[in-house]
Amino acid sequence: MAQQITSQQYSSAKQSIRNLSISVNLLDSNYMVVDNFKGYITDGNVAIHANSDIRRTCEISIAVKKHIFKIESGGQLWLDKYIQIYYGIIKNSTQETIWTNMGIFLINNPNHIYDSTNNTITFQVLDLMSKLTGIRNGYFEWLNGVIPQGVVIRDLFIDLLHQAGFDRYNIEELLDN
Repeated sequence: MAQQITSQQYSSAKQSIRNLSISVNLLDSNYMVVDNFKGYITDGNVAIHANSDIRRTCEISIAVKKHIFKIESGGQLWLDKYIQIYYGIIKNSTQETIWTNMGIFLINNPNHIYDSTNNTITFQVLDLMSKLTGIRNGYFEWLNGVIPQGVVIRDLFIDLLHQAGFDRYNIEELLDN
């Protein structure tokens, strides 16, 4: 179900000057929040590709305020983790931060830069479709683009999602006309 935009989100996005911040939830394989870090965006971009299997990609650099995450296999911030990104716009009239959920992503290419003036984490993220395309496992060799006659398409997609490790999904019933 699509997220409804609130009047506060709309009015804060229309401000001529916007102060942005970001909050990133670290999620386990059951999409439960295991940690969170917040910081200010130092650099970043979001790309939405209408003609690509991977629709949403993002590159983010944030100045970390409190946490130092180990970026290593098995560590808190690694390729096997999910993240949920919220971006916030500070409403100029009240100084309240209005948060918007950007979705759940997979981490790609994390990098921690620490020196006497910076404590920055930079990473790319890929939408969850990357688990089905072969970028992150999920390449189904037996699926060659031909669906056998008589197969229920909805059931086929649900089976593919289960094989890729997804237990939560929303696929509507298909109606025959």
